[in-house]
Amino acid sequence: MPTNRPILPYLALILGIFYLSFSAMFGKWANAPGPVIGLYRIGIATLILLPLFLYRNRNHGGKFPKAILLFPILGGIFTALDRGTWNSSLRYTSAANATLLGNTAPLWVALFAWLILRERLRGLFWVGLAFSLAGAAIVLGSDFIRHPSIGLGDMLALAAGVFYAGYFIVTERGR
Repeated sequence: MPTNRPILPYLALILGIFYLSFSAMFGKWANAPGPVIGLYRIGIATLILLPLFLYRNRNHGGKFPKAILLFPILGGIFTALDRGTWNSSLRYTSAANATLLGNTAPLWVALFAWLILRERLRGLFWVGLAFSLAGAAIVLGSDFIRHPSIGLGDMLALAAGVFYAGYFIVTERGR
């Protein structure tokens, strides 16, 4: 029974997951400063996507208010800070620690939404967050047992998680 679903979005998703799963190792092997790695990662993606944006924008009239650029610019600043600090953390800690700590954004988003925006989050969310943090503690625990200190790389990766959360919050508000 044939389906009419296009395969291209699924292929793009599979390739994205594949390439993203190797990004920490490639960043570690690059032996370049973190901001430089981030510039190339975001810059290449921008060069690929810019013509598509311009084409689509031209076909939709080409006019949009300049005020609409505030949130994408703020999102870009948070992304640059996230990528720069995360890529820098790879020089000082393991790829596993950098990835794990750099992806603590859901924790920071939840705390921001709860404490600052006064949003009520469901109990199931907190249960899921507790399980993910417990898993992170188990993974980081073995590294912490070997050398019981939080190093510069771990702190940079944690800061990247905070910047990643800032990106989520700003782009969500922008929508």
